[in-house]
Amino acid sequence: MELFFRNTWSWKKEMPKDRPEMRQSSEGTIEIDHPSMDKMYLHATPSPAPAAPVKGGVVMVDGPSVTPDLLFTENETNFERLYNGKNRTPYVKDAFHDYLIPEHRPPPPGTPKAAPQSLEEAEEAENIIEPPPRPVEQDGGVRFVNPDKTGTKAAAHYFFPQVPGKGGCVVMRLKLTNKTAEEDAAIDDEELFDDNVEDRRVDADEFYHRVCKGPLSDDMRNVLRQALGGMMWYVQVHGFSS
Repeated sequence: MELFFRNTWSWKKEMPKDRPEMRQSSEGTIEIDHPSMDKMYLHATPSPAPAAPVKGGVVMVDGPSVTPDLLFTENETNFERLYNGKNRTPYVKDAFHDYLIPEHRPPPPGTPKAAPQSLEEAEEAENIIEPPPRPVEQDGGVRFVNPDKTGTKAAAHYFFPQVPGKGGCVVMRLKLTNKTAEEDAAIDDEELFDDNVEDRRVDADEFYHRVCKGPLSDDMRNVLRQALGGMMWYVQVHGFSS
């Protein structure tokens, strides 16, 4: 699960003082600050151990609940990787790939670099401010994500080590809201959380049942529902003009 701000602060020569920011405020909670919106929170609650499907129900795999690791970086282009340039920050937008996938990581220091891909890219690379050196771990390895748990891009990383041999399923409960866990009982109450989700599912089914009328197959009705959902999301985010 990723959450990020659209990078508009790089459009100006000087970064604005009211640049948005996300930070870890408590275990499993990302606090979100943006100058044009109210304070928001993303709550990523612990997930139960994976379940394996069996005849007549499910059986839970023995093991503790999984608490997500909150990762943070900046939503900034990796000029070093793309154009052999200089990055604005030691933490860039593809940091999560490097953190999780060893094969994705850049070559070790001292490896010869290729030339920029074009004249424009070379000129742009030269004009980028030299970032501070990237911090390293105690064993000498590179830190790809921000250890201070702040940034303009964040992710909740769930790792399930005890997956059933023939596969299984997991339940992850995440909620984006302007309320803290103390103000919203559903965040820590799994049963109440699931009841709220089911209520909203019923509301959506009733709404689309009224809208998607006519001699449609189940497949076409589902396609129409997804299309209308995308249109309504676009109007909510970008507005409507005729």
